[in-house]
Amino acid sequence: MEMKIPVPLAWVSLAALPILGFGVGCGRVTKPAPGLPVGASAFRFVEAPPSPPIRGRVRAGDEIPVEQPLEVLVKARPIPPLVTPAYPASQLGKVRQPVVVAVQLRLDEHGRVSEVRDSLATVSIGGEQTEVFRSVVEEAVRQWRFHPAEVRQVVRRSNGSAGGTYWDTLAVRPTDDACDVAFTFTLKGVVLGGPGVEAEKSRAIPSAAGVRR
Repeated sequence: MEMKIPVPLAWVSLAALPILGFGVGCGRVTKPAPGLPVGASAFRFVEAPPSPPIRGRVRAGDEIPVEQPLEVLVKARPIPPLVTPAYPASQLGKVRQPVVVAVQLRLDEHGRVSEVRDSLATVSIGGEQTEVFRSVVEEAVRQWRFHPAEVRQVVRRSNGSAGGTYWDTLAVRPTDDACDVAFTFTLKGVVLGGPGVEAEKSRAIPSAAGVRR
């Protein structure tokens, strides 16, 4: 059965999360032993830089011919709640400066985290202690779940005598994906980097990153 999607078809970004119920300051406060400072952690999704225009692909703003099949990538979407790592108790009172752990999550076609890599979109900050914090980050993100990314085959059809056009989805298949996340660990509950999850408005597709011929 064919499924009709009204124009414009939105390119769903991983960072577009307010509709999922995320708010400001997604974090956790670690309760230490008496006499030790309080440690807190929070995270934000890092938007990757836009892909440059690629010859042979349809770019944002281009007129899409009617009846020309296209493949559209819909990014993975996190399923709340997302576990936030606890501040490592062994580091309370030892690390006075904020520590940032930046990772890239590789997601399989089932929406599970298959691999945790160093992020290329932003940097980790913390020196020798970073590895200790990295371990609690990996423990947390392995519990994260996502709605899998999808490749949708769509076609732009004419509305006939009524005028206008609409998008018709011909097929959908799950695919793997990736996202970058920066975790900030601070003392006394002071969290750098603003909101725990940064929001981004959905962009209209087709775009260079989401449409293939």
